[in-house]
Amino acid sequence: MTEKVIDGAQLIFIAEEAEAIGDFNSVRIWLDGKEILYPKDLKMVFYIEDGYDDLKKEIETHLLRMFGLIGIDKPTSFEGLVEYIEKDVRDCTDADSWTTEDVNIAFRRFLEDEGVAKDD
Repeated sequence: MTEKVIDGAQLIFIAEEAEAIGDFNSVRIWLDGKEILYPKDLKMVFYIEDGYDDLKKEIETHLLRMFGLIGIDKPTSFEGLVEYIEKDVRDCTDADSWTTEDVNIAFRRFLEDEGVAKDD
């Protein structure tokens, strides 16, 4: 098992991201029966099974949310898109500190590359 520590700043980022998709109420942090309103000093430890690729799963989840926000279905080339974005994120960021903004940038690069390929 792998240990992953998430600090309070990352938890706040997750909550802010959830608010942007209108799902803030589902992101609540509780400790010992009390809700933590400002979890800046909180650290959470997750244990991840070996072989679980959280980057790929997070990319898939983020893309599906993005597609839902703009009202489009999952494309038939979804796996290829995820592979492209995963490679870009791994090449351009630190695997332990990437954010969904890195996924957004990689998605933009994908669209730009596809546009250039189709223009040729």
